Amino acid sequence: MRGKTSERPAPESRCAVAGLKKPPTPPEPCNRVPCTRIESIWEIVGDWEPSPCRSCRDLQTRAIQCVRRTENLLTGVVSRTNVNDTACTGYPKPLAKQICNENLCPVPPKFRLPPTPPMPLRRSPLYNRYDLRQNIVGIQGKTLYIDAVLAQGYPDPNVTWTLQNGVTLEADESLGRFRVFENGTLRIDNVRYGDRGQVETLAINSEGEDRVISPITIYGAPDIHSLKGYRNYKPTDGSYLIARPGDTVAMQCQFFGSPTPKGRWIRNGVPVELGGRFKTDSAGCLIVTNVRIDDSDVYECVAENMIGVDRKSIKLEVESK
Repeated sequence: MRGKTSERPAPESRCAVAGLKKPPTPPEPCNRVPCTRIESIWEIVGDWEPSPCRSCRDLQTRAIQCVRRTENLLTGVVSRTNVNDTACTGYPKPLAKQICNENLCPVPPKFRLPPTPPMPLRRSPLYNRYDLRQNIVGIQGKTLYIDAVLAQGYPDPNVTWTLQNGVTLEADESLGRFRVFENGTLRIDNVRYGDRGQVETLAINSEGEDRVISPITIYGAPDIHSLKGYRNYKPTDGSYLIARPGDTVAMQCQFFGSPTPKGRWIRNGVPVELGGRFKTDSAGCLIVTNVRIDDSDVYECVAENMIGVDRKSIKLEVESK
């Protein structure tokens, strides 16, 4: 009895590619079926290994050339052969490629520059009158500082001082007892009565100028510069006054100071009581009429103001007849 012959399964093609369906017809030898894929493409010339860039803008430029790429579909081996660019005419040739491994580049922190402030408008200097010292007071013999009030303007104005004698001083400049500091403050050393008057502050730039005039008042302690005696309205020498009973004597005390001092007379430590034979005139002169022997004494002139006091004395001697 003839046995049934079992059917032999058809061998799978060695050219089958993973993922392809089984061909419906028996496979043919590899020399009849294409086992390779050939294409002409543009590729980067040479091998390139990623390397850190000095900065992310420091890109490496690679050349592009046309190559013939042959891939064995069985083994996966790929070979390349340089060919003429005309073989790649079917594909547009890219420009030279710039490549950089940005993962190896230090990423700079993102920040935003502050907006540029607008340029200020150009304008001439202008002093704020409310900030100025309208009346400057100095004390004789002391040091006086006069602060400079900055004038508004653009460009920044230059400030100068003009003194009573017409001398002009700029910042960081000095002359004798006068000095102007870099911030514009004026200093006067050893203030004198002659420093009273007016000073002028001038601010000037390319757009214009502004000036302010301020008065200076100098205060000083009283100074008795003259003390004279008169007998019957005739002057006597020195601070010694000799008279006879019945004469009229006068003791004149001249002083000055600022504020104007007030004068008074003291006899033996007690203020002279005015009235009767003792009186004073508008100049502060003490007048004694019809003098007596008991009027003989030391009379002291006292001049006083808010700054200080000055004293001088004169001796009156009434001789008997």
